[in-house]
Amino acid sequence: MLSDYVPPQFASEAFNCPHCAVATSYGIPVPAGEVALVRVRSSQVNRKEFAQEANTSAAISVSGIEQARTDSDKISIEMLSGIVVGDNESIEDALRASRNRSFVAQFLSKLPDTEQARMVDADGRINQDGVRRMVLGIFVSVFQAGDTGLRLAEMAFESTDAEIRNVVNGIG
Repeated sequence: MLSDYVPPQFASEAFNCPHCAVATSYGIPVPAGEVALVRVRSSQVNRKEFAQEANTSAAISVSGIEQARTDSDKISIEMLSGIVVGDNESIEDALRASRNRSFVAQFLSKLPDTEQARMVDADGRINQDGVRRMVLGIFVSVFQAGDTGLRLAEMAFESTDAEIRNVVNGIG
């Protein structure tokens, strides 16, 4: 069940709200003197399948490499120069370290709220998806020379070849 708010200027005092009791039973507050529109699903459906379908994106999403191209434009030289990577530390571990919170915060601030939400955990710390996205963006930003950075990133991050992964790990 979904609810909609109707501004008071569109509400009529004579409006009969038979579903207000149903709305309040689901924890949807209905302030006195205001109108609540309640959508009620009248057909029988499998709730699990309905919820999964309702939460599926209708748009085709871009690949990680395509997203890296866009993200690399958000990463400035100043941001890159502020990243501190310790000896024998991967870039992934460095991005998780508190000393690089400034970079993470700057990067996240350049993204829409919906994308930020997918990149952090419940405590607001960067999650694995966020780390991977930043690493790809950094890689393409550092190795950009036309489409060379994208091709390298594709080989480095999409390849299942162990030898290629070893070379990439040597770079990182």
